[in-house]
Amino acid sequence: MPSRQGSQRLRIYGHRGDRRRALENTPDAFALAVGEGADGIEADVRRLVDGTIVLFHDDEIGGTPVERFTFAELSVAWPGLVTLASLRELPGTPELILEIKGRGFARELVDCVAGIERVVIAAFDHRLVAELAELRELRSGSFELGATIAGNLVRGAGYVRNLGAQWLFPAHTFVDEEIVSEYLDAGVKVVPWVPNTSYWWEPFHTWGCHGVITDVPSDAVAWRETASDR
Repeated sequence: MPSRQGSQRLRIYGHRGDRRRALENTPDAFALAVGEGADGIEADVRRLVDGTIVLFHDDEIGGTPVERFTFAELSVAWPGLVTLASLRELPGTPELILEIKGRGFARELVDCVAGIERVVIAAFDHRLVAELAELRELRSGSFELGATIAGNLVRGAGYVRNLGAQWLFPAHTFVDEEIVSEYLDAGVKVVPWVPNTSYWWEPFHTWGCHGVITDVPSDAVAWRETASDR
């Protein structure tokens, strides 16, 4: 199958920012990734017991579910904790991929991202993606949606489109050229996570993936610059 890369530049998204150089899911990590040339960032969002929506990945701390903490309590356990609203203060307008952790706060999330440019909301829970698609219609939201998948893609592109999603975020080891071609033909942007070497970036670029979510955004950007010269 011929290359589908055309003039498309592979977009680079920092996985929780540049998490190898700064505390993940913090403004410092995000600023580093964007400063290194990343096109955007991926961040995890959760709602705490006091209703605050924060940027945090793990399910628990010290055996206690994160959702049982207040913002003040979690800030002690995790210095550097910030709210989703803090993304409004990022310099420039980097693309934002927000991965939802947990359930039950879809409406609050939609309200919180209102007015933020270039936002994609994604989830492993595809019922939640469908719920967000309905809310987007009701509230005339401008955000896009993505389906995140950790294993084999046993359902086709039509499944993702029927959810109301425009993006697919598959685990990178389950992606091949045929899969990318199918989703591209259906108008779905494919962004694998988390490939960290050119062994993966090269074929994903050649096959026409929209971008990659990576732990090493600076390395990926440097590779992209050299790849564009070939």
